[in-house]
Amino acid sequence: MYKDYVYSKQTMPRQLPAIALLAILCQSATAQQTHLDIRVPDRISSDFLGSVKRVLTDDCINLADNHKKEERIYDRAGNELSLTRWGTDGEISYAMTNAYDESGCHVSWHSEDFAKKETNDWEVVLNLPTHQIAMRNLGNGDTSVYTYSPEKRLMHYRKVDKDKKTIRSSKYRRRPEDNKETEYARFDERNRPTYTYNYRWNDSLFVDRESILYHEDGTKRLIVNEFLKTDEHGNWTQRISIRYKIAGSEQTKLYETTTLRTIEYFEDNPSEDAP
Repeated sequence: MYKDYVYSKQTMPRQLPAIALLAILCQSATAQQTHLDIRVPDRISSDFLGSVKRVLTDDCINLADNHKKEERIYDRAGNELSLTRWGTDGEISYAMTNAYDESGCHVSWHSEDFAKKETNDWEVVLNLPTHQIAMRNLGNGDTSVYTYSPEKRLMHYRKVDKDKKTIRSSKYRRRPEDNKETEYARFDERNRPTYTYNYRWNDSLFVDRESILYHEDGTKRLIVNEFLKTDEHGNWTQRISIRYKIAGSEQTKLYETTTLRTIEYFEDNPSEDAP
């Protein structure tokens, strides 16, 4: 069991109180770039080895004919350019694109949820030396505030509406030796925990176990991952995930998901004429 990472006063940058931060946000209406020293973790290929260009993921449950697919495309710096998901009907269900400035800093993103028939545009409206970044939804006025550790990893997330009322928030725990995420907790608008994920990493730095606790009714789930194939870079390309229902000392298998990943890489020494 890994110990929780505790920041000392010397290492953790002072965070602005939520009220003060939101007050500053009200005065900030123009888009800004994110910090040069913080690469937003969910926008980069941080979990991959090698210079990844494209990742196509194919999921199927219990070896059924219905598949869900996902494609992520990255630039040479590892920045995620786009994310596209397809439903079991083969139609696009979600699409998202990210925009970066000439320094590679994340400045905005656009998404379309075809199932919900929603379109959203977000811009970075504030970034502070306290390792906090804020993004605003240009449509409904919602604001998301991300707080990072000195190691440049996401530790806290909070989303508020245009009236500064909390919509939801989340917290992350990471192990100190390599900053791998060990716990993710989601909270509702009243800061009550809704569910918590705990992760176990194997020697290949793959998550082989995920335990889930739903706080409202105490329901527990366990996901066991088995990695069948890896490529020459060390990234897994085939995985089987079995989801169990936990009741006391008993566990009941619910379903099994087979995941295939096709990973494309940039050439090590591209020609000067290549795009």
